[in-house]
Amino acid sequence: MDDTITIGHWKAYLNNLQLSPRQTLYTFEALHGLSDKEIARKYAVAPDTISKTIKAALHKHNLKNRTQLVAELIRSKVICPLSMGLLALSLALVPAFSDDPLLRNRIYRTRTNRYESIVPTLHTT
Repeated sequence: MDDTITIGHWKAYLNNLQLSPRQTLYTFEALHGLSDKEIARKYAVAPDTISKTIKAALHKHNLKNRTQLVAELIRSKVICPLSMGLLALSLALVPAFSDDPLLRNRIYRTRTNRYESIVPTLHTT
């Protein structure tokens, strides 16, 4: 097994003092949104094995949920982004090149009066 794994813009160090390599690996996969079943399929183990391994990691650090575990691993630099500049650039460029209208900056247009050409303006003297 390699010392590091990389998925997307994140890198994890498997040989660390915080968790076993398997605990780190399964937690890293959970960080990327995979369910226990998906992780189990990927590594050819039972889903219950994944669940128990992550629960053991939670117990080791006296944490309550997976989010806290991931935060602790990021804080201790077991899991880290590949490059903060690359991460910031990719997050900045996603809305610019996205087809999703909710991600793009909106252009607000001023509403014109549609009766402006029909109704003459009243000038008082």
